[in-house]
Amino acid sequence: MLEYYKYEAKYLFYEKSKIFSLLISQTISITILPYGLNKISNMEAYSQALSIGLISLAMIIVSIIGGIELGIEFVTKKKIYFELSLPLNISTLIFGKFFRMGLLNTMILLYTLILVNVLYLHLHFLKLVFVFLFLLIQTMTLSGISASVSSIIGKNITAVAVVNSIIIPIFQYLSPIYFPITAFPKVLQPIVRINPITHSILFIRSYVLKDFFDLKIFFFSVLNAIFWLIIGYILLRLTIINLWKHKS
Repeated sequence: MLEYYKYEAKYLFYEKSKIFSLLISQTISITILPYGLNKISNMEAYSQALSIGLISLAMIIVSIIGGIELGIEFVTKKKIYFELSLPLNISTLIFGKFFRMGLLNTMILLYTLILVNVLYLHLHFLKLVFVFLFLLIQTMTLSGISASVSSIIGKNITAVAVVNSIIIPIFQYLSPIYFPITAFPKVLQPIVRINPITHSILFIRSYVLKDFFDLKIFFFSVLNAIFWLIIGYILLRLTIINLWKHKS
């Protein structure tokens, strides 16, 4: 099992340009947008709130990329067929996929959070660690959703890319990244409230900017992550079993 996880990690780092491009894009968005808005409006609080929203946006992008790669594996079948020939059970294969997605999420999230903290938030170490751990929980939710989508539409590589790309603007703009929920039309507010990243943004902003720990949002986020990981696991298992039958 450990060797398989190493194999998935090597596969992740095989295309270093992908990781570097993510790091560069996050550096640009986090350094320029909140800084520029702060200079224009002279509102440091808004820059801090926006930077927290941009962390959530980074989680969305990285999770969707992980889902697209997973979908490509199901379409091309070469990698997954090789893995099915190994002496591994299906659960190990699925956890390996989640491990690879989680590893990419962890790297980009850690870099993004440290950058935001240095430039805008200036949190002490323990508070920063807790924020990081909470955001990791949110990446589990997004990874579960992305894996579920890729499992359902994994027969068509174009559909995988298109659908996952549509998810990004939906999560991005129907969320409080740029402005509060009350700024949305009333008809859209319920949709914004059920957006998974809305909870992470509200919790982190409340915890960091107001020093208030929202226990309700915290437990809801944990349960949400568990739910989507289970759904993602079930759908991935069904997809891999189906591929195994066709291979046989």
